[in-house]
Amino acid sequence: MLWLSLYFPALALEVFTRGSTDTGPMAVYETLANRSRVIVRNRAAKQLGIELGMSSAAAQALAHELKLFARNQGAEDRTLSEIAAWAGQFTPTVSLLHPAALLLEIEGSLTYFGGFQAFLQRVRSHAAKLGFHSRIGIAPTPLGSYLFAKNNQPPALSANQFRQLLSNLALDALDLPEATLNGLKQLGLRRFHDCLDLPRAGLTRRFGQLLPDYLDRILGVLPDPRPPFIAAAEFHAALELPSEVDDKEALLFAANRLLQQLAGFLSGRGGATQTLLFWLKGAHESLALPLRLINPNRNAEHFLRLLRERLEHTELPEPIRSIALDVTDIQALAFESRTLFSEHQQSAAQAIEPLLERLSARLGSAAVHGLKTSADHRPEFAHHDCAPAQAGAVQALPPRPIWLLTKPQVLATRNDQPCLDGVLQILRGPERIESGWWDGGLARDYYVANNSHGARLWIFRERKSGAWYWHGLFA
Repeated sequence: MLWLSLYFPALALEVFTRGSTDTGPMAVYETLANRSRVIVRNRAAKQLGIELGMSSAAAQALAHELKLFARNQGAEDRTLSEIAAWAGQFTPTVSLLHPAALLLEIEGSLTYFGGFQAFLQRVRSHAAKLGFHSRIGIAPTPLGSYLFAKNNQPPALSANQFRQLLSNLALDALDLPEATLNGLKQLGLRRFHDCLDLPRAGLTRRFGQLLPDYLDRILGVLPDPRPPFIAAAEFHAALELPSEVDDKEALLFAANRLLQQLAGFLSGRGGATQTLLFWLKGAHESLALPLRLINPNRNAEHFLRLLRERLEHTELPEPIRSIALDVTDIQALAFESRTLFSEHQQSAAQAIEPLLERLSARLGSAAVHGLKTSADHRPEFAHHDCAPAQAGAVQALPPRPIWLLTKPQVLATRNDQPCLDGVLQILRGPERIESGWWDGGLARDYYVANNSHGARLWIFRERKSGAWYWHGLFA
């Protein structure tokens, strides 16, 4: 087996900052035993002299412009689970390693993605789009890959290479209790291979069974089963902003982080969606921004273009503090079969889809719809609204006007001939329609006629009363 570990050294800070382009000094502090200390800081804070372990008060006094965040362990756990759902696009075997790492079993995925180098490049490029700084470690065991990621070790693709790299790893790199680590150093041990040279019985007697078992799990001598992460059936993710934002470009930058997560989530499920719901949350109000697509999709760039259209024509009620994205409409992604020798040609419906989606994003989904025929001969009931570009069977009928009057208009007559700006010239007809006996019924003879201005009208004569009506206008 071959394992890849994704380690996020700055996760405690990035849960607050990844949705922003702000490069100012920022740090996260943690309070333990009534003492707060800095546990993560960015490069700008480091340049100002902010050190790990420094008290939060001292850090704030040293740099007044420093943004300090209290550690949010719950947000870190949720974010790690969201990244795990995103990582399902690379392998079905993903495990959480708290507080800030994922374990992926990748041996079965390498061929599918075009080999090791192509796979590694894909993981790196996709991870960068999420807004997290990550380190990657690769080894034949889960713990080995994690140690390599945490300590910037090169990939180990074979057992011999793994043993060699592991042997030279400093003991400080291992996740050992401080007392155990100090005890090993007192024995003069400095590197991993020093522990392996000691008699196992003496090592167990001095430090207990946990230490040799830990070493054996790293080596793969002992089994190290990892519980698989099971992604939720729906997508829900949120992103806190480090400060209030009223600039729409800044909001799009943050939203793109969530869309990249969504794309990975959908890819891992072999799915797509037609409906996205963004929530922009301020101090007092939340603004819902739904997006509706013509066909299922999972392309993050496509989603972002539609969101840009929607956001440009939306007024923000107040500065935004956080963004959330909910997607509950998960569908199987349908792939089109293409012919072997001819080039793929878009249908007319496919060609117009981008325009329809942009109009829906700009005007709202309620403002854009299509028309679909119904199995009813009565013109008033022969069609109904439907989703844009929704396909439907078209009845073979005589020509019908594009525009129907909401209510047929009574026409005057002259010598029993219908008139509208003069006597109408009958061009075609009659077309008799008798239907609807179950709810009152109608009996009409329809004609196509021209008026004196050359407009082509659709008129009918009631068979019972003999009255003439204007019902539609041809384009």
